[in-house]
Amino acid sequence: MSLYNYFLTYKDDVLPATNSVLVYSSEGSGKMVSTPLLVNPETGAFTLTGDFTVSGSESGSNLSISVTNTATAAASGAFIGATVTGASSGDAYYLARIAGGQAWTWGLDTSASDSFVLAASATLGTSNVLSISTTGDIAFSLGNISLIRSAIGNDVFVNVTNTDNTQATSDAGVSIITGGASAGDPYILMGVNGASNFSVGIDNSASDNFVISAAAGLGISNVLSITNLGVVSIFNNLVLGNAGNRIQYTSGANAATGTATLVAGTVTVSTTAVTANSKIKLTRASIGATGAAATGNLVIGTVTAGVSFVINSVQAADATALQASDVSTVTWEISELV
Repeated sequence: MSLYNYFLTYKDDVLPATNSVLVYSSEGSGKMVSTPLLVNPETGAFTLTGDFTVSGSESGSNLSISVTNTATAAASGAFIGATVTGASSGDAYYLARIAGGQAWTWGLDTSASDSFVLAASATLGTSNVLSISTTGDIAFSLGNISLIRSAIGNDVFVNVTNTDNTQATSDAGVSIITGGASAGDPYILMGVNGASNFSVGIDNSASDNFVISAAAGLGISNVLSITNLGVVSIFNNLVLGNAGNRIQYTSGANAATGTATLVAGTVTVSTTAVTANSKIKLTRASIGATGAAATGNLVIGTVTAGVSFVINSVQAADATALQASDVSTVTWEISELV
């Protein structure tokens, strides 16, 4: 916009501030500045006294407002500011829109604790897409979040880091939450494009079990499922991949494995782990003080579900008779068929 499109005057014959002039625009070249400016000719600074509009028709080129600071000193910045007068005022924001079409706004939303907001509309607080609080909390309100990058020879990560190392409660985590019991599943999908997928999360349709599935969703091709009581289901073989690995059990009261010593060829084991469907494996750990006396065949006697089971040593010649001389120590292990 050429300086020749302007003329100088004093509004209402009132002199402006010292060393300043009021500048009004004419309609040269089809462009117009619709508000008076108070210009300081010594510094070039100007003040608008109302709305400021630049309009025109620039076919094949841009119509723009530029702020350039040509100084090179460290503190020589350049910015366009939007300021409101206080907490009870409206929002300080910027608007970009296509006439008759989509609008985007971004700025400070005074009605939302002065958060920085990006909205897919002509006003903040309507169709918010992103919100950043004054403490740095970031909320995405609409749509999915995609991180897309081609990093040849390098990784692409999403990192959550809490750098504090002074408090035990200084955690770092990722929260994935759905709307309620009638909603879908909160889960993480991992995939190789065009090949395999694995999903990990809570299956809302399966009693909120934690599930790992070999598919792009839970409940399909499940590999593992854990109930909120800690019951683990594996849907294929369990392989201990290294020689010397073993399954470890917790012993003690009401355990599913342990040892018992026969007295006169019998012993009652008390444990709530036993059920009517239990399969109990017996192994003679030692013969105890039996010495040269005979040991019998180990068998399971009476099972009282949720209470106890009996281990008997019976004679080889008569399976209905106890081998009273057998005082062996027996290892027992309970498993279940479901």
